[in-house]
Amino acid sequence: MFTLQDWQNLKEQIPRFNSCSPLGSCEFPCPNCKVIGFFSWREAGTRKYQACKFCGFWQEIDGEPYFCIQIYCLICYYLNWNKPDEEKHCNQCGKKAGEKDLVTVPPASEDKNNPCWKEKLKIESKHQKHLNTFKQVYY
Repeated sequence: MFTLQDWQNLKEQIPRFNSCSPLGSCEFPCPNCKVIGFFSWREAGTRKYQACKFCGFWQEIDGEPYFCIQIYCLICYYLNWNKPDEEKHCNQCGKKAGEKDLVTVPPASEDKNNPCWKEKLKIESKHQKHLNTFKQVYY
């Protein structure tokens, strides 16, 4: 069970975004897929949760983990995550599921053609450069 205290601890330990990734933390990997750069604490209004935008792992406070569905909009080229129990839609332009311009895509953890896979490689490269710089300066 993921508690409010767990979320607060995560928020204190992880900067939401950092220099190696605009999508999540490079300090803590996702507990599901173990990828860095996509997992972080998240907050939307009163909703507090942890999520990975690489594999779709999501967990609300006091809830069990679940996996969101990745949606790609062919109109505005926006890659988005939807909760499994909500109507599929594009957060950018508002397209609804069932319209031919909105498609469900496998998460990057399952499909190397997903645009997030290329982003993962960039993040890992930036993170490695950061670690190498740190070692040169401090060791």
